[in-house]
Amino acid sequence: MRMLFRCASVLFAVHLLAGAAAYAASIEVKAVRYPAWVENGGRKTPLQPGMHARTGDLVSSGEDARILFRLADGSEVRLGQNARLAVRHIDVARAGGGVDLDMGLALLEGHFRYAATTLSKLNNRRKLDLKLSTSTIGIRGTDYWAMTDKEHDAVCLFEGAVEVLTQEQERITLDQPTAFWIRYFGKPAQTPGNATAAQLAQFLGWVELAPGSGVAIADGRWRLLAGAEKKRSDAVALSKRLRERGYPALVVKHAGLHEVRLDKFASRADAEALLKKLQAQGDLLGSEPKAVLTR
Repeated sequence: MRMLFRCASVLFAVHLLAGAAAYAASIEVKAVRYPAWVENGGRKTPLQPGMHARTGDLVSSGEDARILFRLADGSEVRLGQNARLAVRHIDVARAGGGVDLDMGLALLEGHFRYAATTLSKLNNRRKLDLKLSTSTIGIRGTDYWAMTDKEHDAVCLFEGAVEVLTQEQERITLDQPTAFWIRYFGKPAQTPGNATAAQLAQFLGWVELAPGSGVAIADGRWRLLAGAEKKRSDAVALSKRLRERGYPALVVKHAGLHEVRLDKFASRADAEALLKKLQAQGDLLGSEPKAVLTR
């Protein structure tokens, strides 16, 4: 009996370690300004704080949306509106009290920022490649912004260094703050320059989650009650419309009504900001919508 108990304990420990390894090989969603989705295998799910994106996932943001990810080593990735980011691979290993991170991402569209935090710079090693339309960016413990659209790729360095490998296999190193590289498709390559103060502010504004603008976080205490319906069928229909458009709505029965809830907002102002956004869309609110403190 004692031997069986020991074997069961070992198997349970192995299971926990395997689960921890799988959990680490992902990027965690820390904050979202909706709408946003994650897609894998043809299934598209509204994104929300606490979820994880893994190898093979495609993350996308809608109009006026933002997403903040936390990587396994503590560094952060931000996405702006109308962005699409493919997770190509993630490998994580614990070593010497730190984390070795090897990750490949592809920015298919939109604005992106990577920032190594103070924590991630301590006892951590990382290899993170970001593929754009005409180039691949390699980092060395840094902070930078990048974008791609139908006309051009661009990269701007805030801190540290990045190495840009262009489609012509030319390597360009950006190692001074404000260094700026841009490549217009179908035109000769340009030499790097420097971004202006106005451009830097614009780059940051395209990816930052401003407080009170509709931000949801993992431990947010405010809820948007999108509708409180007498008929469950009405609540389910409203929830379905919201989820199809990138809002993670749930239906919960409360006080004799079927509530359509959007949870985890950082503040009342954030919940009310989304309320105004949904009001402008016409068919995404039900009866007596309002912001509610959950606890």
